[in-house]
Amino acid sequence: MRALPLLLALSACSAAPLDPPTPAPAPSPTIAEVEQPLTVAPTAAPLPPASAAATAAASAAPEATIVIHRSEIYASVVARRGKVVDLISLLMTSDTLPAAGTKAVLFRKAAKKESGDWIPLGEVTLQKFSDGGKIEIKLGDDSPTGKGEIFKKDLSVKIQIDR
Repeated sequence: MRALPLLLALSACSAAPLDPPTPAPAPSPTIAEVEQPLTVAPTAAPLPPASAAATAAASAAPEATIVIHRSEIYASVVARRGKVVDLISLLMTSDTLPAAGTKAVLFRKAAKKESGDWIPLGEVTLQKFSDGGKIEIKLGDDSPTGKGEIFKKDLSVKIQIDR
């Protein structure tokens, strides 16, 4: 009685499908088949040889990698005097203060009816940083200089600095 289950288990194992046989490798080509003449189309004009100085200069010049560090200052308008706008800093995305005279781009917060988050106002120059987060900027020539409606008190602005 014990032999019957063993016999059934062995017959079940032998009924498993076998792996298909691997195909025989294709015969390698003969030397006559490999060596075929190459035909080259004629060119219109031969290229002039490069000068040794140009080749040396090209190989000696390392490729320059330009890295731009962008930092932003989120602020609120306090006052405006002509082309000078006083801001109070709310948040700065850099560990260090930018130097006086740094060029930047000024944005204002978009109104609900406007598309986008920030509306560019133009280029500015950072003039002075005071204690308490006070910032003085000078508007550039491309910034709006109208009656001052744009720079009303408590307007949310962003200063974007690329170094």
